[in-house]
Amino acid sequence: MWGEARRRALKRLYDHMALGLVDGDIAAMLVRVNEAGHALFTSSSCSGRVVVFSGADFTDKRGASMWWSTHDPLECFREVCFRSELASKSTTGGIVSWVSLQPPIIQAQARTLEVAGKVLDCALESGFARAGMRIARGGWFIVEASARDKVHVILPAQCGVLLRLCDLLSRYKVRVYRMLECLERVNRESTI
Repeated sequence: MWGEARRRALKRLYDHMALGLVDGDIAAMLVRVNEAGHALFTSSSCSGRVVVFSGADFTDKRGASMWWSTHDPLECFREVCFRSELASKSTTGGIVSWVSLQPPIIQAQARTLEVAGKVLDCALESGFARAGMRIARGGWFIVEASARDKVHVILPAQCGVLLRLCDLLSRYKVRVYRMLECLERVNRESTI
């Protein structure tokens, strides 16, 4: 069961990469993590992103239109104020625009409790405020790490406020890179 679950997850990762659906900033690192060994595999990941939305309710991103999105802090610094101003000027009749900082999430599945504990250690040592573990149906362990800093800014807003979101996004990148480097090392060094 473990081998089949791992094979399916990696196929989905490579299929999504081919379609451009995987966060480009971490795609190569995900490949390295997953190819380093067989003690763990990643099953979900995002290094964080900034998104400009418009909709009737800023708490409902599913019912909103996405104007712009980036995982790249440099693009965020260059574009967020301009994109936000465009969205803000285009909303009428009860529609609101907002910028959302969506925190990173890394999910890894570990074959043993020992490896799962090492994955949790990676998350905490990398600076993730939230990390937890649960047992998968197949009996192995799913470890998830995320940041807790989800932020929504209703537009119009001062550009300086929006640029702070870009700064947070760049700080997230450091955590994600550290964690993926740690996961690669754990996968390479673990014997199963």
